[in-house]
Amino acid sequence: MLNKPIKANSIEVEFFTSKQYGDNVETLEFEVNAWLKNQPKNIVVQDIVYHHCGRTPKGDIVSVAIISSPQE
Repeated sequence: MLNKPIKANSIEVEFFTSKQYGDNVETLEFEVNAWLKNQPKNIVVQDIVYHHCGRTPKGDIVSVAIISSPQE
């Protein structure tokens, strides 16, 4: 939980879905981790929302939303 409010125009939301990566969950995990590691040092992740929607013959249907903002 935050100690003080963050201005809405400072918040960024990044979405990742398994569909973007050919329904390959391992590739999705790799890309999410790569995105996190490549953020500048002043970026703070406020929340990571993971949603598992089920399975298909190709694999799991997964989405990840990352909410971040600059450190204040």
